Amino acid sequence: MRMKTWGLKVGATVLLAGILAGAVAAEERPNLLPNIEMWSGGGRYIWRDESVRGGWRVQTNVVTGHCRVLDPDQVRRAWSLDPDACRQAFAEKAPDANVQEERPLVFLVHGLYGSRFSMKDIESGLLEAGYAVVVVTYPSARGTIAEHAAQLNRIIDESRAEGSVKIVTHSMGALVARQALAQRLERGVGARVEGLVMIAPPNKGSVLADMIGEANTYEWATGPSGQTLRSDEARGIPKPHVPYCVVAGVSGNDIGFNPIVAGDDDGIVSLDETRLSEDDEVVTVQGFHHAILRKPETLDAVLRFLDTGRCAVRKASGATGKQEEGK
Repeated sequence: MRMKTWGLKVGATVLLAGILAGAVAAEERPNLLPNIEMWSGGGRYIWRDESVRGGWRVQTNVVTGHCRVLDPDQVRRAWSLDPDACRQAFAEKAPDANVQEERPLVFLVHGLYGSRFSMKDIESGLLEAGYAVVVVTYPSARGTIAEHAAQLNRIIDESRAEGSVKIVTHSMGALVARQALAQRLERGVGARVEGLVMIAPPNKGSVLADMIGEANTYEWATGPSGQTLRSDEARGIPKPHVPYCVVAGVSGNDIGFNPIVAGDDDGIVSLDETRLSEDDEVVTVQGFHHAILRKPETLDAVLRFLDTGRCAVRKASGATGKQEEGK
């Protein structure tokens, strides 16, 4: 009993010390709340990135409205009810927040109910290849595709890249990126984004969303964004005005993984649904919808596009050495 009481006293003392230390820091900037630095998990489902640089990020909780500053290890370094206070703390605490990025910059955009960790293998491969990477977290089941697109554009506009940037998406992230590009074109801002790779994109929508889109449980689970996965909505988003390619998951036969989906598919999206037009450049990778993010072939296709502007391999054929696309 004494040991238990002693442990409670020690725990209470440590907690009080942390609160007091946070309070002292908060006095320097009254709009910051007392903070105990703690690992956060990085933010999933209800967090929206506002600024991302050097692995640091400012996020807003879409349920409570408060903001926080995370370091590259996902430790909360400050938080507040005042967005300006979080931005100021971000600028002061993040050592690289104001440094110009000289490397080619790539933005990664996850899909419905994904997170920045969904794209981890792609991120690691791009970093190893020498690219600077920003993985955007957005509350995919809360808010509209247009709202997510506007968020992506704010982060792109705040980036400190010297040159143009490219975007790599997974699943519904392709619709977000297409909408973001349309918004940039409408505003007369389009030169900075020079390419787009869409992995397993429901570019024509999804027959699965068409089948269950009006169900109350579907609407509740996926929010307004889920409605955009229906074919009539997805097709209404403008085609990208920048070079793009598609990496599609397939089973390798005409039946596909999912008997409900016509033709070959990745279990969620059919090969045909990934295309915006018949002349799209499409590279196929055998695997399920989410599993292809971890396939080396997917990373290879992404790197080829970033390096050369094409996802497909160009193979020599015959004695003439004529070039043709390889999948």
